[in-house]
Formats: sequence, structure tokens, C-alpha cells
Amino acid sequence: MDAYYLYGMGLEQYEQGNYSKAIEYFEQSNAVEEHFKTYERLFECWKKLGKTENANSCIEIAYTYLTTP
Repeated sequence: MDAYYLYGMGLEQYEQGNYSKAIEYFEQSNAVEEHFKTYERLFECWKKLGKTENANSCIEIAYTYLTTP
């Protein structure tokens, strides 16, 4: 499957409030092709689930992608 499709499936689950399922799709998307936006979405999901440590890890990776030339 393609990363963008999996990302879209994750967004759909996120919008429905199914954060655990969204995480599964976002992680699958990153396994195909990592992207900072996917890590931002993972951050949001983990935050909604109260998993601050996981959330912080994801946002750090997202910022690394944005600041690395």
C-alpha cells in the first residue's frame, strides 16, 4: 500500500475519534515512507490518549525532519 493512502485512512480514523486505530494507520504509513506530517498526527493521537511520552517522541522526530537540511 502507498503511504499517502494509509495516511488518509489514519486521518479518517482520527476525525472519528478512533485514535488507537489512527495510530496503526499512521505507523504503517511511516513504515512505507516517513514524513514529518505523519509524526505530527501521531503526536496528536498520543496526546489525545494521554500518552505524553509517546507524543513528545513523535513531535521531536517531526521537528528534526523540519530542521534538517
